Amino acid sequence: MSGGRRADTQRSVVGRALAILDSFTRERPVLRLVEITRSTGLPATTVLRLVRDLCEWGAVERTADLRYRIGPRLGRLAELRDDGRIVGGTR
Repeated sequence: MSGGRRADTQRSVVGRALAILDSFTRERPVLRLVEITRSTGLPATTVLRLVRDLCEWGAVERTADLRYRIGPRLGRLAELRDDGRIVGGTR
């Protein structure tokens, strides 16, 4: 382990942000920062910084009780998923 980070923790910023998003599940759709930190193995300061960025972009939103959930922007992106269909063609 180098720099206090677990060996399996993502090294790129994008990878770390995706690891944060991957912390949310159907069973645990709302999380505290400490739960995200524990789930990702990232330092708390990194989680806080990235969660703030994700909130600013709309990928994550903060609840009234200071927890976090998937934000509306990811919902809009999910609506774009075509489930393998191509209009006017085949796959």
